[in-house]
Amino acid sequence: FKHHAVEQRLVGKKSQELILFDILKEKVSFHHPLPRFIAGLLAGSASRYNMSLVNLLRIAPDEIRGPLLLMEPCSRSVVLASQVLAGMWKRNGYGVLNQALHYQLHLSRAVMYDKDIIMLQSMAAILDPGVFLYALLYKYRLEKWLVSPQNSLKDRKERGEDAVRFLISELEEFLFLLIVIFCERYKPGIGEGMTSTDTIRRELIHILFLGPLPHSHIMKKFKMSDNDNEVNQLIKELGVLRRISGKSVFELKENYQQYYDPFYYHHTKVEQSKAEDTWRKLLKVAGGFDRVPASPPCQPPPFTIPYQGILRLLRCPVLIKIFHSIFSEATKEDSKIWSMKLLHQAIHLCSLMIAEEQRLDQNVFARLCIGLDGSHLSILPLLEVLQSSQRVEERRYILTWIVKQLRKARNEESGGSNSPMLPTVAVHEGTDEVDSATPTKKRLMAEEYRKRMM
Repeated sequence: FKHHAVEQRLVGKKSQELILFDILKEKVSFHHPLPRFIAGLLAGSASRYNMSLVNLLRIAPDEIRGPLLLMEPCSRSVVLASQVLAGMWKRNGYGVLNQALHYQLHLSRAVMYDKDIIMLQSMAAILDPGVFLYALLYKYRLEKWLVSPQNSLKDRKERGEDAVRFLISELEEFLFLLIVIFCERYKPGIGEGMTSTDTIRRELIHILFLGPLPHSHIMKKFKMSDNDNEVNQLIKELGVLRRISGKSVFELKENYQQYYDPFYYHHTKVEQSKAEDTWRKLLKVAGGFDRVPASPPCQPPPFTIPYQGILRLLRCPVLIKIFHSIFSEATKEDSKIWSMKLLHQAIHLCSLMIAEEQRLDQNVFARLCIGLDGSHLSILPLLEVLQSSQRVEERRYILTWIVKQLRKARNEESGGSNSPMLPTVAVHEGTDEVDSATPTKKRLMAEEYRKRMM
């Protein structure tokens, strides 16, 4: 592999070497069996034998090149699939498009896409978070965007509207991959206490959330080697059998609708849009977006001990720089380098990271978000501007919760718990009773309201 030295100011430590590979120029393939075989061994063996990933792979704790070599084929496949499905490989015929579709569909997903995600999660737990993020940024051709978003269009191969469209598409896919790496913990060996039953249950929840489906259509979503009896039992547990237009279909029970993830990684773009429409209809029945109390999304289970290294992303200044660039462009009226989906993804990931840090009883990520790490790069003023913007209407309840948590952290750092709270931007959060409630009571009311709403 060719290597490329990354400057010290970018990763915050000594100058590091990253693998230099342009997917649009070099020969690429979706078929990398050896790294996926290793990924399948890592997830189960680390937890079963109570070993760290570093000891399991027999590498030095500060080694960079070995983990980069392991994640390289998997990151190429993920980026290649995102580029093909975004329309960047139209001149290569339907062969590469069919490969990209099979790579992410249920027929080949378990042995290809899922294993690539596990490998990326494993390497995120081993590598320095700055090096890991820059390795992905270089794969998505976003390293210059991070330095200067407006000037990054000049250095791209595409011109005109294609340059803007492809840049936004790669930004969305990059942030989506970060959400998957940080949030997808519902697999044995990665999420604490997770079993194969929990994995199937989560899959079924997101299948049934798309709408009423007959039993045969649900079973087609699972490969033939799955335990059919277990799937059938879970279908009866999660769904309600109804008769619609002369057909027997299963609908998702209301008490499981709260576990819907708007960025579920097994959904195609069509399924994701369909699930969002269902979610909007449920909110409309409950009274609209303005009636949703300020609250974070549903939290994933904790990482197992071998994969807790992924949480070092919470202490990474590079991630704050990424958030700052996205939110900064979203606040500009004349900016072209933003999209509604990108903004919603950034809000979703930021809220989950703050909630994760609160579960760990820490405040490092919050300090980074308000610029107390010495960089003076705060995203709080940008979020306060976005609070009153129509661009975040569907995620305003999450954004309001983020701003409250960051203001609370800022007040604690500036004057302790006795310092007065700063005035908040006026937003719709429901009734006055909710606004006057204590934080604990407000959280309980938000959870109860979400369950009743969904």
